[in-house]
Amino acid sequence: MAWTRRADEPLPVAAERGASLVAQRQRRLGFIAGYALLLVVGSLYPFTGWLPLAMWSGDFLLADWSRHITRTDLATNALVYLPFGYAVALRRAASGRGARAVLAGALAGASLSLGLESAQALLTSRIASNVDLLANGLGALAGALFS
Repeated sequence: MAWTRRADEPLPVAAERGASLVAQRQRRLGFIAGYALLLVVGSLYPFTGWLPLAMWSGDFLLADWSRHITRTDLATNALVYLPFGYAVALRRAASGRGARAVLAGALAGASLSLGLESAQALLTSRIASNVDLLANGLGALAGALFS
């Protein structure tokens, strides 16, 4: 006869811990998805003035650095991507591989930034920038290192 638990009986401690870890991982994944959505909206707003895809160019990646770079702009870009890198690394660190978790957080942030900067190259109201890409990637790396 198989053991069954009554509805009013508490779960064994190991089962409770496992259930709480699953819930925690799901919350982290929800935060990552929600934060990524905020980054998309913030980077592509107002979503109008799109150029045809045939006009896209990756020239911004190799362009000279702008003379109008401010510390505020650099700090803002880095700070905005810091929580994203932190959350991705924290979610990956649960598997016990710290260095890979940091790498995952940094690469996820840099990849998202590259995608959004590339999309900004098609918006007439936005300016795609290699400096923003670098600052965003460094912010994600810093967040991943904090985890």
